[in-house]
Amino acid sequence: MLVQIRGKLRRGVGLVLLFVLAVGLGIGNPVWANGKTKIFWDSWGVPHIFAANETKLMEAFG
Repeated sequence: MLVQIRGKLRRGVGLVLLFVLAVGLGIGNPVWANGKTKIFWDSWGVPHIFAANETKLMEAFG
């Protein structure tokens, strides 16, 4: 019983630590959230536009 509780506790602490590190490294902050507009082209040449709002999206789209 005690071994099961320790395992769950370790797993929970590990997940919380992983979440905190991901947010701290900026993984949780997408490009469009900071007000910038970015255009990325994939391997097929298709543009993917990330923008903070529709106005910025249309400006980038042309």
